[in-house]
Amino acid sequence: MLLGQNPNINYTMKLNKIKIQVPIFTSLFFLCQSCSINISEYEPYIKKELWQYESGYKIGDKDGFCIGNSNNVSLKNDTIFFKATPNAIIVKIDSSMHRMELKSINSGEQGVYYSTRSMDVE
Repeated sequence: MLLGQNPNINYTMKLNKIKIQVPIFTSLFFLCQSCSINISEYEPYIKKELWQYESGYKIGDKDGFCIGNSNNVSLKNDTIFFKATPNAIIVKIDSSMHRMELKSINSGEQGVYYSTRSMDVE
């Protein structure tokens, strides 16, 4: 230590560095948690609904699909398959608004579908 140097300065600098790092790491943790969705809890809902095209990326050439009722569209984890080829990733499910947001695997284009069956029940 240099003559006249306060030993508490190094401690204070280290403490300030920690104070900055903790909020950054905490924010990153919660950001990563919010980016990933747990498809398994929504899988029964996703499979029972008839999904109607709203905007953006479209799966296939029709305006809607129902997973599992045809050989054309199926679901495995968060991936929607069209004709046995991975086609889109489910990005967000909002069961209260009956909406599903997805993203094309090939182009990255986002698309929105809404559930028509749930709207009939309400």
